[in-house]
Amino acid sequence: FIQHIQGTMQGMFTLEHSKEAPFSFVAYSAIEDFKILTNPYTLEGEKAIVEMEYPLPNKGSTGALASFFLPHLKDVRMAVRMEKSKLRVAEKPILHSINATFFYNPSIGPKCMATAQTFAGESVSLQGRGFFCSHSKNWLSSSIKIEGNEFILQGFEKGPNQLAMHISGERIAHKKLHAPLLLLAPMAAIFQDITLEDGISSGSANLYFYGHRLKKIVVPAIDTANVAIFFSEEQHNFSAAHVVGSGSYDFSDKDPYHSLSLNLVVKNGKAAVAAWKVEQLYSSLAIENGYIIPSKSQALI
Repeated sequence: FIQHIQGTMQGMFTLEHSKEAPFSFVAYSAIEDFKILTNPYTLEGEKAIVEMEYPLPNKGSTGALASFFLPHLKDVRMAVRMEKSKLRVAEKPILHSINATFFYNPSIGPKCMATAQTFAGESVSLQGRGFFCSHSKNWLSSSIKIEGNEFILQGFEKGPNQLAMHISGERIAHKKLHAPLLLLAPMAAIFQDITLEDGISSGSANLYFYGHRLKKIVVPAIDTANVAIFFSEEQHNFSAAHVVGSGSYDFSDKDPYHSLSLNLVVKNGKAAVAAWKVEQLYSSLAIENGYIIPSKSQALI
């Protein structure tokens, strides 16, 4: 973990070296002009107060949750307080004015409280905690608020190196999803291409990971009003007055068309795929593994 930190450090350190413990330390320090680099994420700020102990006498969790969120901290107990920090993803600025307190004990799990601003001027708050050392199933739960729009994020281990994340929200304004989509972009290319404008949605989604790779998304239910979606690379777009339904996409399938399953009811929709355009779309659309099954639709083409 240490090799990922840059900055000027001042504080108290106790270092030990012996046959039983080749290297161990206890530290209480202030890091000024710090930068934490874990590609593609970069966290930097004016000052961070760090309390750290390594290694611990009892090893912490090596499960999927710890490996996914805190891969470099499995043997480190620490407390961090930071102010006026910034977060970038692949050099794209996401958050600024981050004030956060983070505690981590590998024998228990993490706890975090934070406030920040997006570069669009939206206020963001986070409260979360987890338990990573269960003999049955480890878990993570957090609440993220962006200008009053609340997301509930929960994580569960499904097996060795396998992780499931459940995200839900009620009446979420699409314009508030810009920062979350940028944070997810490194996990799957589709998040880099999507732009959401206008509209309000309620629903939930389950994301399944193997290691750090997103393998599948399942949307059990979604209810969206006045949606507008733009796919930047392909210059496709879709909008509708009302959409309800469910669906899934399997990223592990090499054929992108066979990866998609949908059950949607669309009212007053519009779509453009290259030069092909559709208007006044009213449809009950069903797609199973990329194949359209008998559905009812009417539109102007």
